[in-house]
Amino acid sequence: MASSRINADWSNRSAAYRAVLEGKKQSVETFRSFWREEGVKPLDKCGDTVLHFLAIYGNVAAFRLLLQDGLVTSENLKAKNVNGDTALHEAARFGHKDVAEIMLRTEKGLASECNKLGETPLFVAAACGKKEAFSLLENYIGDCMMRRNDGCTILHAAVIGGCYSLAICILESYPDLAGKRNEKGKTALHLLAAKPESFRSGSAYTLKDLGRKSLIPLHILRTIIYSCIAVLYKESQPVNSAEEPSNSASIHKLNRSSFANFILGFPWLKEIDDAKQSHAVALMLAERLIRTEDWSHYVHAEDKDLEVSQFGMISSEKKNRLPDPLIQATRLGIIEVVQEILSVYPEAAYTFDGKGRNILQIAVEEKKWFLYDYLMTSGTHMDRMLSAIDYEGNSIIHLAARLESPPSPSTPPAVVPQMMWEVLCFKQNKYSRRTMQVCAKMLREL
Repeated sequence: MASSRINADWSNRSAAYRAVLEGKKQSVETFRSFWREEGVKPLDKCGDTVLHFLAIYGNVAAFRLLLQDGLVTSENLKAKNVNGDTALHEAARFGHKDVAEIMLRTEKGLASECNKLGETPLFVAAACGKKEAFSLLENYIGDCMMRRNDGCTILHAAVIGGCYSLAICILESYPDLAGKRNEKGKTALHLLAAKPESFRSGSAYTLKDLGRKSLIPLHILRTIIYSCIAVLYKESQPVNSAEEPSNSASIHKLNRSSFANFILGFPWLKEIDDAKQSHAVALMLAERLIRTEDWSHYVHAEDKDLEVSQFGMISSEKKNRLPDPLIQATRLGIIEVVQEILSVYPEAAYTFDGKGRNILQIAVEEKKWFLYDYLMTSGTHMDRMLSAIDYEGNSIIHLAARLESPPSPSTPPAVVPQMMWEVLCFKQNKYSRRTMQVCAKMLREL
């Protein structure tokens, strides 16, 4: 008897789940009968109820009928799965605005329900880039509902999810969020500066390190196509605004010809087009975040308790320093972020990391030779940066000489050309005329 009862229960649950997937009108009776018998009992090991699945698949008709019949109460809508997510969390995650609207008309308090990470449905919509659901949920939230347990805000969430156009919208509506830090002391700019794949310099659409690539002609072709595609996203300044760009400037997407849409609709070309547009929006976001960042935290944070060595370098480190987005971007070779930071805060060029290395030394240590070339021609005081010695006594030549160990018989074939490329770049740095002049001057002073 017990086993037959269990089989009947699972048969009913399977029927309810299939009805969710089909989403047909005749399936509504299946929901009704299942709901009368099971209610908010979970359908799977994740603790998802029928309401969760209706929200995931956006079954508006079934949701509306269940609510109209009075079968679903406000307490039912607050049922959570093992992650603490309500059905509204799922509607926000998958961008089903209509379903979310139906639930909120029944129970407004759903908007403030948090999952186990402290995420509200608004936070989930931001992380998943669901603009319509986000706009709806904005009307039901307060300031205390914009953070989760680790201190990340909805702006952090949009950056983590790579939803940069939504992040710009959030920054326009809530400019104070740009300076908010999570429990690790990181702002949204820190998170963006740690994502090289979000910018062209960290993507496969540049000619940097060409000697490391396989299928070089194909790589060159992809890069040329990338360069020829127009950016669709443009900034529109408010009326009577100053010439200086500001965070109040919104972005809009331009229309292009049907022929261009047809050509770029082919999968291989669409991938390149999507990357180009995503990189453009990421750069727009970076520019806004950089202009709002308080750089005194990084430039003047080490003014106390510092000593200067005989080489003119700071020889002791201030503890508990905040992470520096310029150091992050330099280490990862994100040229666009480094350029923008130095254009807005030129004094930031003289910050250094925990080992006493400036951005030029870091670029050399990480073998970011395109960034090294940019810094050498950027107009900053390169002689001072070239002659700097880190806490371990390393000059820029020492750092450039740190190559991989010689290849062994078991070394993968792809590693060999990479090492050859690094040797070539080391020689370029070693025999740089300016570098040799600075090193010679240092030796004379010793």
